[in-house]
Amino acid sequence: MMRSLSVLAALLGLSAPARSQTNPLPQGEIRANGDITFGNALKLGKREGNKTVITPDTLQILGPGSTGPIDGMSVTARGVGAVTRHLIDRLGDLAVNVRDYGAKCDNRTDDATAIQNATNAAIALGGSRGATVRFPKAVCAASSGPTVPARKVVLFQGEGMGASVLRITSPTGNGINFNNDDYLTSGGGVADMSIEAGAGFQASSSFAPGSSGIGVRAAHANTGWGLNNVDISGFATGIAYLGSWNTTSANVHVRFFSGDGVLVDKGPDGNVAGGNKIIGGTISNNGYPGVTSEPVGLRLRASGGEFFAKIDITSVGRGVVADPRAGDQVAYIWFESVLADTSLLDGWVFDGSAGTITSIRGTDCWAAYGSGHGLVTIGPNLQGLRLRGMALRENGKAGWDNRGGKGIELTAPEIHSNGRGTAAGTWPGVQVADGVTAPKSFAIMGGSIGNAESADNLQGEAIKFLGTAANFRVQGVDMSGAGGGKSTLSYDESKLSDYQMSGNLPLAVYGLNAGQRTTTPFGGFLAAGATAYFEPTGPSNFPRVAPFFAGKKVLVGKVVALTGTAPGARQSFTYRLVVNGTPVGATGVSTGADSYATTFYPGVTLNAGDDYEVKVVGSSGASAANHRGYIQLDP
Repeated sequence: MMRSLSVLAALLGLSAPARSQTNPLPQGEIRANGDITFGNALKLGKREGNKTVITPDTLQILGPGSTGPIDGMSVTARGVGAVTRHLIDRLGDLAVNVRDYGAKCDNRTDDATAIQNATNAAIALGGSRGATVRFPKAVCAASSGPTVPARKVVLFQGEGMGASVLRITSPTGNGINFNNDDYLTSGGGVADMSIEAGAGFQASSSFAPGSSGIGVRAAHANTGWGLNNVDISGFATGIAYLGSWNTTSANVHVRFFSGDGVLVDKGPDGNVAGGNKIIGGTISNNGYPGVTSEPVGLRLRASGGEFFAKIDITSVGRGVVADPRAGDQVAYIWFESVLADTSLLDGWVFDGSAGTITSIRGTDCWAAYGSGHGLVTIGPNLQGLRLRGMALRENGKAGWDNRGGKGIELTAPEIHSNGRGTAAGTWPGVQVADGVTAPKSFAIMGGSIGNAESADNLQGEAIKFLGTAANFRVQGVDMSGAGGGKSTLSYDESKLSDYQMSGNLPLAVYGLNAGQRTTTPFGGFLAAGATAYFEPTGPSNFPRVAPFFAGKKVLVGKVVALTGTAPGARQSFTYRLVVNGTPVGATGVSTGADSYATTFYPGVTLNAGDDYEVKVVGSSGASAANHRGYIQLDP
């Protein structure tokens, strides 16, 4: 029996021993007796039972006067600039392979001990600079994953996601553990492999949970550490950054988890994480058969600064959650193109009820097709949240449920067609809870809120205030297209204070541009039981003598009228807006001996060039009185 062998020569990348560099090694062979030979020039290995053992003392050059131990050999790599090195040094450059330490990687044998031994050997080989543990294109089953102890550096390297698989069989086991305890040890991580628990997605196409452990546990991982082209599935928590700093990961995929897909939290020593980056990847429970409303895609509990970009989070309970504990903070977080799609509950939640959330930035992020709210903000310890270009659309409830915080700004948002799956008009685009009154509580600048891009007309009011609110701004927002027969705004004006609303669309909607309101005063004397038309020059006995004129399209939202003398017992003063000579809109009435004022809301739109005035009618026995007031115009 004879099998060709070219692996060793290719692996070493060598042309020949130094003594005969001009002649390449001939084709290698494994003979029936187990000997490994390269023609008549090189013999490598000896037969022991049913296997061939390769050791330095068995390597010899065949031929007259050519034998010698391996430490006496030198080799030269191919290519321009190649230098000659001792072969034993060159072999030392090779990474440790788990199969070198007995791992079968047959998806049946428990390879836990072999993989840990390979990890220990890599640590010994690499010293302070670290080394690599390689996984073959196979499924390596293990009851527990390898652990890298403190201040050691190991890179676990596979042959590709789905090709090299570490499958944890214990229902409580972790995948790979990095247990560092300082902020100086750099490097290490996982690349080009899958880590899964239970039956395994790659091993048997299982979507089910497999372990209550963590796929990759990174305690105090530091600069140079990272996950690259890694797939993690079946663990309670996919990745846990525990007090880690300045790591960088790319193309990371986490699936089928019962807790948190990615968790950022304090380390074992209580110090926060910070400076970590995840660029590209997915976090998804699509197809997961477990409880789907509880898992969180990306959870931040204690952090001093992270960066997340181009991550698609789908089919989880909540997409992104920041909820620090009392005494902890989540601060200095950047999100770019992070998508929370099809959440079973809410898309994004920033909960400052206990700990502090501050200085959060987001650009072109998304929450869509969830069953709950697109965005939820909760105070009182939430501050400095600024989201630009955020799309909150087609969620089951409100686009934004604002329950408090301060310094919250949405710039150029797209809040469209929310209330999916409910009766039209059930949910507004933005819902503001009672008591949102903190300094600089919130601002919406530019963008649009409505149903402009949808024919279903589901989303009701653009903004609905549920009670008192103060210290907010809404400017330059297109709020056209309220659905379900609802008005653009819903609020009790008496409960709003210290706010600015201006430059918004559509025009001539009461309150929508309160900051640009103008008032037209009127006043004069009305004889007892008389009728008059109050115009800029005072009362007139006839309409349209010298009325007010509208210079542009405006809404007559409110009229306030006061008198120095009450009309008298069982008597009244009646006020009515007159436009182009015709009484229109609601009527205001002041009745009785103790009535000195009335406010009414005509809700009449004036176009440029329309004339208007206030008609005042005293009942037959009403007192003579001075009347004064104003007409409020909303642009």
